[in-house]
Amino acid sequence: MKKIDSGMYPHLEFNKSIHLNKRPVVKGTRITVEDILDSIASGWDVKRIAKEYLIPEQAVTEALKFASNVLNEVRVFA
Repeated sequence: MKKIDSGMYPHLEFNKSIHLNKRPVVKGTRITVEDILDSIASGWDVKRIAKEYLIPEQAVTEALKFASNVLNEVRVFA
């Protein structure tokens, strides 16, 4: 698996000392990328997520880009 270039995601934090099972969070919050994905799955749009979580819309789109990039690295072996 490739190392994550945290410079690609200025609104996300990859801090192993943050509890949250070492999952990336929006900087300065405890909002995980998974929280954002769950909100999208529940039908929320980017603007609503940003408003409800009090984070910039750019943080939401970065979280989605991060998730997409991680999934692009997944290989399934049958």
